[in-house]
Amino acid sequence: MKHLIAKKGVQPLVLFGIRGSSLVCKFLLTLFIAHFLGFEVLGFYGLVTAATIVIPGFLGLSLMYTISRRAVTETPEQITKTLMFYAQFLLLLYAVLTSITIAYGVYSDKLLLSALVMLAVFLEHINNDLYTLLLNRSKPLTANFLHFIRSAVWIVIYMGLAFVFPELQTVEALIGGWICGGIISFAGFVYLMRHWPWVFQWQWMPFLTWLKTEFLENKNNYFNNAVRTGNQYLNHFLITVFLGMDLTGVYVYFMQVFSAMSNLLQTGVIQIARPKLVRAFKEKDAAYGGIYKKCLLHTMIIASVMACGAWPAMYILTFYVVDKPLAIEWFPVFLPTLVLFVLAMIGQVMALVFYSQHRDDIILKVSIVFTPLGVISNVVMIYYMGLWGAVFAPILVVLLSLAYQQKFVKKLV
Repeated sequence: MKHLIAKKGVQPLVLFGIRGSSLVCKFLLTLFIAHFLGFEVLGFYGLVTAATIVIPGFLGLSLMYTISRRAVTETPEQITKTLMFYAQFLLLLYAVLTSITIAYGVYSDKLLLSALVMLAVFLEHINNDLYTLLLNRSKPLTANFLHFIRSAVWIVIYMGLAFVFPELQTVEALIGGWICGGIISFAGFVYLMRHWPWVFQWQWMPFLTWLKTEFLENKNNYFNNAVRTGNQYLNHFLITVFLGMDLTGVYVYFMQVFSAMSNLLQTGVIQIARPKLVRAFKEKDAAYGGIYKKCLLHTMIIASVMACGAWPAMYILTFYVVDKPLAIEWFPVFLPTLVLFVLAMIGQVMALVFYSQHRDDIILKVSIVFTPLGVISNVVMIYYMGLWGAVFAPILVVLLSLAYQQKFVKKLV
C-alpha cells in the first residue's frame, strides 16, 4: 500500500481524498450549525475561526515560516533543537494570553467560554505549525492524517452526539469538541515523531539570542503575514460591526465553501509543489520554471472546474437543506465569491516563487502597496454595499495585486 501511494499521480488523489473528506465534514458542520444553532452562533464560530488565524499571525512572529522552510534540508537533530526554542516562545506567549483571557472571563461572567476559545486558538496554532513543518519535510500523508483528526473526526462525533442529545447544541459544546480533536492531533504528532531526538532545556540566554536572530531573519515575512492576515479576516469583524452577527453568519456560510475548496486545492497541488520549488531553486535545477508553470496551469484548471461545480451544489443545499430565508436572500453573493476563489488561487501559486527564492521582501512590498487599498475598499464597500461589498472589495484588490506580482514573477522564473 505504501509503495502504491508513493507512485506518481496516486499520492495527490489520496491527499484529495483525505482532505476532501475533512472539508466535507467541515462544511457539514457549517450546515449543522446554521440549521440547528442558527446564524448568530455560526457568526461567532466564524469569529473564533478567524481568531485562530489572526492571533498566531500577529503574535506568533511568523517564526514557523522560516523554521519550516529551513527544515526542508535540515537534519532531525537541527529541527528539534529549533523546535525546542520555539516551544519556549509559545509557552511564554500563551501564558500571557491565558492570564488576559481569565481576567476577561471573570469580568464578563463568561469564564468557561473564554477559556475554551483560548485553548482552541492555542491548539490550532501549534497544530497548524506542525502541519506546515510536516509538509515541508515531504510528509503530506502524515500531515493530512493528523489534520483529518482535528478537522473531521471530532466533527462527525460532535454532530452525532448533538443530534441525539440536543442539550449539546451549544457553542461551549461545539468548541469543546474542537479542542478534543486538537489534543488528539497533537498527541498523534508526538507519537509519530517520537524517533526524533527530542531534548528540552530551558535556558534564557540561548533562547533570547535565538529569538532575536530568528525575528531579524524573518521580520519582512512577519510584517507581511501580519498585514495579510489582518486584511484577510478584516471582513469578519467589519460585517459584525456594520451588519450584525446574523449576516456575519451568512458570510461565514459562503466563505466556508471558499475555504474548503482553497484548502483542497492547496493540499492536492500547491503544497506538493512548494518543497519541490525550494529544492529546485537551491540546487539551481533547470526544471524550476517547469514546476512553477505546471503548478499554475493545474491550479487554474482545477479551480475553474471546482467553481463551476460549487454553484449548483450550493444552490441545492441552500434552498433545500439549510432553508433559511436570510441565506436564500443573499445567495447571489456566492457567484462573485467563486470568482474570488479562482483569482486567489492564482495568487497563491505566484507567491510560491517568492517563498522558494527567499524573496520575502517582494511579498512585503505587495502587502505594503495593497493593504491600505484593501482596508479602505472593504470599509467603504461594506458600509455602502452591504454583503456585496465584502466580496467585490477583495476581488478588486486581488486583480490589481496579481498584475503587480506578475511583473516580479517574469523576472524570477
